[in-house]
Amino acid sequence: MGTPHEYVERSAVITKEDRERLRQLVDGGSYSRGVAYALAGRVAKRMESANGLNVVGEVTGSAIRPYVVSATITRGPTGHIMSLESTCTCPMRFDCKHVIALLLAPGSAPPAPLGSVATVDAAAVTDSWQDSVASLLGGAQTAEVPTTELGLLFTLVLSGPSATTGPGISVAPVQMTEQGTWTRKGVSWAEIDELYRRLDGDAVASEPYLIVKELRALGQVSGAYLPTTDEIRLEHIATRGLWNLLEDAAASGVHLLQQVKPPTLLPVASEEAYLTLDITRRGTDSTLSPE
Repeated sequence: MGTPHEYVERSAVITKEDRERLRQLVDGGSYSRGVAYALAGRVAKRMESANGLNVVGEVTGSAIRPYVVSATITRGPTGHIMSLESTCTCPMRFDCKHVIALLLAPGSAPPAPLGSVATVDAAAVTDSWQDSVASLLGGAQTAEVPTTELGLLFTLVLSGPSATTGPGISVAPVQMTEQGTWTRKGVSWAEIDELYRRLDGDAVASEPYLIVKELRALGQVSGAYLPTTDEIRLEHIATRGLWNLLEDAAASGVHLLQQVKPPTLLPVASEEAYLTLDITRRGTDSTLSPE
């Protein structure tokens, strides 16, 4: 067993005991979402002090720019984490999922002590990475366990189930799993109410679900909700309130995703968009196409 400041193998800064302590220091929702973010590779940049107690970096979220995150942990005489102080540029400001993601990012390793010569063993690095991911998942776990991280999946539909729907854009709720993937299992429009009730009392975690409930209500009133396919068709919502809702959803932490494999964040711009159409007449027929 190595002594402090002596590293016998390349391993993650945060140990299994540290993770259990971090789970106690932040709310459960922030911890589980932070684990999902870490595994999904949301930590864009990461730097730490020589003693590993101060960590700063950038974590991508629902905003256009990554959040700037810093965390300082205090350890007792035995090396266990005693306290956590953190800051983040996200709306929560501290002890959020972005802080946990920064601390738990797989593959992070403590620097070698000053004056020592570090050697890297490729096999040890691979084993360390696998152990780190396994410990974050709680063992060899392959089932897609959903977190409370909520998203809206937008899909371009070229043809509808009937002549009244036709082409357009559908949207459906999804949840991030602990493996960092997105799933529709257990998160239909009809199940949003139950998911919201489970988070009742946690204002931060429940806010995204509350806004998504408002979007569902708008879809139902507008006749845009299709119960047979459990989707909302945006082309049937003829009100500017839709865009305000989507803006509020993104600000609350709802991930706006586009239907690709794997689903990726949908780029959202605040500037005006212009559409240019070309009308071509061939005999008695006319063709309308975007340029």
